[in-house]
Amino acid sequence: MRAKVFSITFEASFLAVALMSIVLILDESGKVFMCFMCALIHECGHLLAMMLFSIKPRAIKLRL
Repeated sequence: MRAKVFSITFEASFLAVALMSIVLILDESGKVFMCFMCALIHECGHLLAMMLFSIKPRAIKLRL
């Protein structure tokens, strides 16, 4: 799966999306969702640091 936003290509493998979806569906406690959200916030911190140093990412890829 591929999308382009503001000249940044976002790419996610089918396997990664499928496995994350299955894990989120089967998680009854909500802890996995919180881990995914923490990882997302962490990675957004990397993007913010890149923006502060005027570095433009070409692509963001999610793979397993």
